[in-house]
Amino acid sequence: FWLWTDRVEKIHKDELEDRISELLCRSGGGGGGPKENDGDTSSVDDDDVVRTFLRQGFVLPGPDGKGEDYFCTNPTDAGRFMNHSNDPNCGPDGTLRDVEAGEELTMD
Repeated sequence: FWLWTDRVEKIHKDELEDRISELLCRSGGGGGGPKENDGDTSSVDDDDVVRTFLRQGFVLPGPDGKGEDYFCTNPTDAGRFMNHSNDPNCGPDGTLRDVEAGEELTMD
């Protein structure tokens, strides 16, 4: 149900700002914030690009379990849509109970 893959990119906290700048350049943004919308629907809103990138990732402690944090991202994995809950319906091996159609998937 939940497997770690080599597609997960671990970004050290000190490198995250540079990685976001690279992402904005690739997306056609990089202008420092929301663009004026003059009817051109192809314009890129930097804040939306950054917000989406950060929302689809997760943070883990360093290898020693303390200290330096890493931001992890895998934009090819549908798990990025998993939500957190104190009363989850999913665990590491699958669902913990029947999940209704349209119900959000949650983990603790």
